[in-house]
Amino acid sequence: MSHTVSRLLAEAELEPQNAQPRAETRYINFANTNENLGLNNLLQELLLLSEVARQSHRALVLRPFQLDEGTMPPQVFFAGPITGGAFPEGDASPRAVSMRTWERECPPSEVYYVRVAAVDAIAGLSETGDGIQVLEGWARWLGDLDQRCVEIAHAEPSVFDFPLLISSRVISIWPTISSSPLTTAFRWSSIVAGAVEKGVRLIGAPATSNGVFETLAALHIRRGDFGRHCQILEDETYSYNTWNLLPSLPDGFDPQANQTHENYQRHCWPTMETILLRIEDATRGRGIQQLYILSNSNDQWLAQLVAKLRQGGWDKVLTSHEMKPLLVDEETLVDTAVDMEIARRAKLFIGNGFSSVTSNIVMLRLAMDNGSDPSSIRFW
Repeated sequence: MSHTVSRLLAEAELEPQNAQPRAETRYINFANTNENLGLNNLLQELLLLSEVARQSHRALVLRPFQLDEGTMPPQVFFAGPITGGAFPEGDASPRAVSMRTWERECPPSEVYYVRVAAVDAIAGLSETGDGIQVLEGWARWLGDLDQRCVEIAHAEPSVFDFPLLISSRVISIWPTISSSPLTTAFRWSSIVAGAVEKGVRLIGAPATSNGVFETLAALHIRRGDFGRHCQILEDETYSYNTWNLLPSLPDGFDPQANQTHENYQRHCWPTMETILLRIEDATRGRGIQQLYILSNSNDQWLAQLVAKLRQGGWDKVLTSHEMKPLLVDEETLVDTAVDMEIARRAKLFIGNGFSSVTSNIVMLRLAMDNGSDPSSIRFW
């Protein structure tokens, strides 16, 4: 592990963004956060729980992410209010705090432990209720609670479970999340931002005043173990992931109307031919001259796709595989985030509707810097 990463990990145990809590600060520690999931699943959960904390006027306790690369604090990837940075002027919400602060301010004898089922029952929440009812119900209950230090026990189920995040019930949360300072003031960490600059130089596309690459289309193509995941999604007739379900997006997916193996595969695990046809259709008339491919595919498959694209007239094609050799030390830990920021800034984005990576790119495109046109977001 590089010296910089070691330093960041140590700093993450200090007060995030050097914010000092006040004596009257109240805390919420969701010790039941998911573990051993991908970065973007954890970002989705962090954002929703942070909004619950903000609305309940409590400081969220930032818990480290358990990733394949090891234990990483969220500050390695993100900056802004979501990791303890200051809220915009006029927003007096308590800033997120570190585990060390929680342990100092809230010894076990002063912690009030609660069960998810008990809160759901008190707040009148059901397994089929809209997402905004869950968010506001929890925020209201925590806001009304007198206890200063509250913890949801480690073994408890998630407040925002997977069935909610892949159903239309989540859409009701969008007006709140899209206007929340947690999203509108979202920023990447200094590590990610520095690595993105390398990507900007590699791409070389002209950019507008707010950083949009005017001639670039970013393509998110999931491969690797996602084929097995696609089969599970099909077996359970699951729909798109979270913000990919927004009705304003042009390529919706209704699992009840698309219950064939071919339809699920076309959207979740598209063939090379399907990908080429979608690119041709989506880029038509948009002035796109360059393609950037975000993919976890193997080198051979990706090389074949790039070759076919160049045969079809796309002479400027770059991939995340070409980006990775430019990343050094701690930057190699945040390569997914680098790809996401490039995709956020691309004039056109084509993603996988079943993917949480695509979902978070969609969220950031629509919520940050006055938002993208929904028609600039397409799915396979």
